[in-house]
Amino acid sequence: QQTESKDDEEDYDDDDDECYSTWSDLVDAISLMTSFGGTKNIQICSNSSLALTPLDDPVVFAADNTNTTITCGPDGAMENQCAIFGGSEQFRIVGSNTSVYMQGLSMIASTVAAVNAKGDDTSYIAFHDCEFSVSWVSDTN
Repeated sequence: QQTESKDDEEDYDDDDDECYSTWSDLVDAISLMTSFGGTKNIQICSNSSLALTPLDDPVVFAADNTNTTITCGPDGAMENQCAIFGGSEQFRIVGSNTSVYMQGLSMIASTVAAVNAKGDDTSYIAFHDCEFSVSWVSDTN
């Protein structure tokens, strides 16, 4: 009987129940995945606010972060309420052959850019049901 190791798998998918609710955990998870080829699916926990300071590093997608999807909650719905707040840059794309897909995220109040896309013409990023805002509005009722 043959078994397949994680290194031999075509896709890297987090455990279906695993999600990230802090900025440092999200950055660490994506950094760790650079050694895996194929598709990477990252889930931010529903009802999470990931806060950054101006000194926090952005999530960096480079040539080794190809085919990465980041979703809010299990289905990527805006109603799952995933907010990324603050920082100078929240996400940065560099290099070539980098493809990133974001779904259901609110990116709020970065001081430079929520997404700083510096990749070449072979790179792309797609957003579905995402929100970009310059300030955080709190309902006090």
